[in-house]
Amino acid sequence: DVTVTATITEGATGTITYYVDGSTVGTELAIGQNFVISGLSAGEHNVTAKYAGDDLYGPTESNVLKFTVAKAELVITIDSAQTYYPNTGTVEVSANNDGVYTINVNDKPYTVTIANGKGTFEVTEVLAVAEYPITWDIAESENYTGATGSAVYKVLNTEPDFSITGDSEIDYGNTNTIVPTINEDATGTITYYINGVEVTTLGLKENFVTDVLNVGPYTVTATYSGDTNYGSKT
Repeated sequence: DVTVTATITEGATGTITYYVDGSTVGTELAIGQNFVISGLSAGEHNVTAKYAGDDLYGPTESNVLKFTVAKAELVITIDSAQTYYPNTGTVEVSANNDGVYTINVNDKPYTVTIANGKGTFEVTEVLAVAEYPITWDIAESENYTGATGSAVYKVLNTEPDFSITGDSEIDYGNTNTIVPTINEDATGTITYYINGVEVTTLGLKENFVTDVLNVGPYTVTATYSGDTNYGSKT
């Protein structure tokens, strides 16, 4: 805000009308009241005041007061930017000026509309687990400076869809074939255990065939090693 104070001969009465850039702003003010201007665009402005006059003093016009409104600093903030593989992600953005801005994620441009200081956009590309740069380079506008900055978009590893199947009962003398099921794009190995004792480690597409076991109950468990995109899981 800009506060304008008028000085006039002591004893004068009546009202003063203020003009900003040649246009009347607000209502007439009594002598002694300050004139407060708000909402001006950035740039140079002129203010003049006209005294209406009273029984003792005639109407008069003030000198021209010139002043400059500087551009406000545009501030962009990334509030949230992460997802879990293999999902797309939502980026939450805050700004102190509503508008449409371009934000880059991993060098790919996305458009975000800021309304009431907040906005979101969807990162439509499925990215591998890693940290990716978020950058922006926004040109100055009529009332705001430009803004450049950076942040990080995180893709975190996720729990795989991992399970094993096999026969729940076999006759003595036979083996049991244990079949693993896991996400198609997972990599790594699976370690198999019988009654808690490690037996072997195999590739993801290999079936585990038990030895011929003695008669009795057995529990088979398997642990996936995990990779860049998927965490380990038993």
